[in-house]
Amino acid sequence: MLTDAQAASVQRTCEPGFDGIEFLLFPENWPECPRQTPQSGSPARLGGRSRSSSAASLSFQPRKTNTPPHIAVMDSSFNPPTLAHLVLASSSFPGPAPNPNVRRSRGLSSPKSPTALLRDAASYFSSHVSSDDNLSPPREEVTYLDTTPGPYTARLLMYAARNADKTPGWADASPIQRAELMLAQAEAMPPQAGPVAVAIVAEPTFVAKAKMLVRMLQESGVWPVGHEPPKPRSEPATPRMRALTIQSPLSPTCSASPSSPGPSYSPAITFIVGMDTLVRIFDHKYYAPGGMEAAIEELFQYAWLVCARRGSGGESTDAADTRRLEDVLLSRADVARWIARGRIRLIPAPDVVADVSSTRVRTALRMGAGAGALRGLCADPVAKYLLDQKMYRS
Repeated sequence: MLTDAQAASVQRTCEPGFDGIEFLLFPENWPECPRQTPQSGSPARLGGRSRSSSAASLSFQPRKTNTPPHIAVMDSSFNPPTLAHLVLASSSFPGPAPNPNVRRSRGLSSPKSPTALLRDAASYFSSHVSSDDNLSPPREEVTYLDTTPGPYTARLLMYAARNADKTPGWADASPIQRAELMLAQAEAMPPQAGPVAVAIVAEPTFVAKAKMLVRMLQESGVWPVGHEPPKPRSEPATPRMRALTIQSPLSPTCSASPSSPGPSYSPAITFIVGMDTLVRIFDHKYYAPGGMEAAIEELFQYAWLVCARRGSGGESTDAADTRRLEDVLLSRADVARWIARGRIRLIPAPDVVADVSSTRVRTALRMGAGAGALRGLCADPVAKYLLDQKMYRS
């Protein structure tokens, strides 16, 4: 159950005009995560109408590394959280898609598969994953157009109280319940995934969310003012020139010298999304007339997107149709250019959770499913909460 302070934070994000971010969970080892000094159990608030007074009451844990922070943001409706959410939120940062115009090189190897982290380290998943056959990392060696940010140094489970597309139904989880479900999901995250924070944000669009997180990091001193991410540079004109562009201006760098007051790097923010969310990001109807391209450019000044593909397994008609629809989206020029530049990274959904969805969980609960039936769909703390609260029963 939420504390009174956490419940008040959730209520604030639902108030008209609130434009901040409320942290409900921020472990002390979460890189530069705010922690409130007067009351250690209270949530932290940055942004919004009371930003200055809230920020003044916060202190921040110093980093003991020169590695630029890289925050993996699992932004979802969590209605409810599933094992698929858990697998993706625990995954490692993938490399960009190889470019067919660049020769293969034996000097660079493909980054570790996102799902390899779970295969190697997540003891929690051993009770859910029956086979490692589908979790093998790719073995081909390629040269990438962009250097890549470092590995994730922190995870953030985030829910937007105002959704740009979905209006909550009468049977959906309330904001309070979703907050409690996110905390249960955070409890189930494997320790190898690193520190996990939980937050609720008011902003519905990804551009606004990315800017809000940057503002939070700037207020905390993590993202130095004056070191905002550079605007994406135009791509080199020829394949040969692209092949030579190994050090990309889009990648975070870290440099420090005795004369400098602190690090001169830009942290990285990566949103982990599903294919349906990627479709909405590149849908003109969510933007002002003629404004989508500029908004997308602004988003990729601040963030990367890691998108889990659906329909990777099975030969059913539905699976084939899903793959065709995905291919149509990914081949669009306005999407493909960001894939080629490494700002959109694609990962396959492991077959063991390919059919797991929030809809399936809700349907199972409406049919009276118990703990046994939920075991392959939800993490144990989430399943316990759903059953204790008798959620989605009617």
